[in-house]
This record gives sequence, C-alpha cells and structure tokens, in this order.
Amino acid sequence: MPKWISNLMEKFNDKDAPDNVPPITFVPQGIEGKQWERLKARDPELASQFRKWLWRQHAVIVALNNEQVSEYRYWEMVRKYAADSPFWYAIVPIFSYPLVLRARRMVEMGTAFTFYPQSLEDRWAISSMADEGMISTRILLSACQVLETMGIASKLTSIEVRGEAIYEGVDITHNGEILFEDMGLRKYWEPIFGVDSAEWLKEQQALVSEGKELPIDFALLDSNHTYTLTRAELEGLAPIMSDQAVIIIDNCYTLYYEPNADWSEDESDEGIRKGGKFGAIVEFAATRADWEVEWFPYPMEIACLRRNVKK
Repeated sequence: MPKWISNLMEKFNDKDAPDNVPPITFVPQGIEGKQWERLKARDPELASQFRKWLWRQHAVIVALNNEQVSEYRYWEMVRKYAADSPFWYAIVPIFSYPLVLRARRMVEMGTAFTFYPQSLEDRWAISSMADEGMISTRILLSACQVLETMGIASKLTSIEVRGEAIYEGVDITHNGEILFEDMGLRKYWEPIFGVDSAEWLKEQQALVSEGKELPIDFALLDSNHTYTLTRAELEGLAPIMSDQAVIIIDNCYTLYYEPNADWSEDESDEGIRKGGKFGAIVEFAATRADWEVEWFPYPMEIACLRRNVKK
C-alpha cells in the first residue's frame, strides 16, 4: 500500500467517523440505505465497525481526486495523452515497454521544449499548441515514477541538439526543468541540450564498457529523421543496450526529411537514394542478426527494434 494512503487511513481513524452523518451521503460504494437499517437492527456493534470502514474508504476516494497527494495523476495524464494528443499512437508503447522491461536506464533522442508555464498553465493538461514538445519526456518520466513504486531506481536521459529555444521573444530553454519540478518528476531526469546525439553515444560506449554507466534498457529515437543520423544513432546504441533492450523509432516511414531549420539538416541526395530514415532502419535490421524489427501499421509511424536473444 502506498505510504500516503496508509498515512491517510491512520489520520481518518475511528474517532473521526461522524456519527450524525448517514453513510449513504458520503460513500459512493458500500451499502444501500435499507441494507444499512437492517444491519443496524441486526447487530449495532457490527454496523458501527462497518461505518468506520466506510469513512476510511471515503477518505481514500476523495484523496484520489486530489492531485497534491495522488499517484493516480500520472496514470490519468498518460490516458489523456493516449486518447487525445497528436502523439497518441506512441503513448502506450513508450509507457508500457519500460514497465515490462523494468528499465533502469532510458534514453530519448530528441525532446524539444515545452511552453509551460507561459502558454500552458495546467501542467497535467494536453497543450493545444502544435509545437508543444516533451510529450514523450512526460510519459517516460511517469514510467520512472511508477518503476520507483516497484522498488526499481530508474532514470531518463534526454538528448536535444538545440542548446536553446526562443519562442516569440521568450526564452523557453529551461521550461522543462520547471515543468518536471512542478510535476514531481525532476529527480528522474537528466537533460542534455546542445549536444549531437551520435557524438554523445560514442562517449557512452566508453563509459558502459568501463562499467561507469549502466547499459540502456529502453531508447526512443525522435531526433533528426535523416538516413545518416538514424543509422548513426542505431549503430551507436547497439553495443550499449542491455540484453532485454527495446528501441522505439518514431516517424519510421520517413523517406525525405526536409525541416528547413538552421538546427537540423535536410535529407541528403545520398540519403534519399538509401530510403531516408525508413531505409536506415531496414538496413540496420538486415545487417544485425541480434536485432529484429516490428513495424506498427500506418498511421502509427513507429517501429520497434528488439534484441533477438535467441540468435
């Protein structure tokens, strides 16, 4: 039982049950009015004990609707994003795989930025802004929180090539730190901005081989969607992933990436010839017997690479 619930039930002890309030007025589940009257007539002492449990039950149910104390808020946020966000197709996989894997170390390539608190006031709400980022970051950090309740220490490293972000004259570079502090998730997060993901992975290979870092259990690739970077990220990840590892690749069917942004390269002619991001995944899977790829049906636009331990 979560500690906050046990503390709450201790607070709402026997003496706090109001004798002058019928249970039917404050308990959504438990007993009908006629049943209550029959129970009191049959065994007053049993009815009194039952009433106290009803009061404690009510205290917990009320508290579950209080975001200041309830862990349910993380599950509810995930549900909302899976139902209504533009990124709906990836929410369930990126939330459930870390839980199934009992992932201790997670990495996402590409996290972008959030408009909280300037344009997004409710940290639990789904933003209506098309450019709102850190959606996957929210979901993965929520998975870290759930894993902690299971006794598993987990962390997420987010790599973003952009070192800063200015939106309509407002610096939103550090908004993510504010958001996740307010959500109670900051302690699980290691943000690294202004770094090339392929170069970062080379450094990690040395650290993992020396035992200075844990292997990666789960990775999400959602950075520059070109052939060159996708292939480099997959090759960089492969030697430092654990035996149970899973890699989710977003926008996996991209053939020709042209963001026209100063921070992101457009697809090269050679990359187009090789099939863009889609071709890079196909090529990697074809040359790696220890990995197998599962394609999710369009418009889900994600592919899942799993360690093939049998081979």
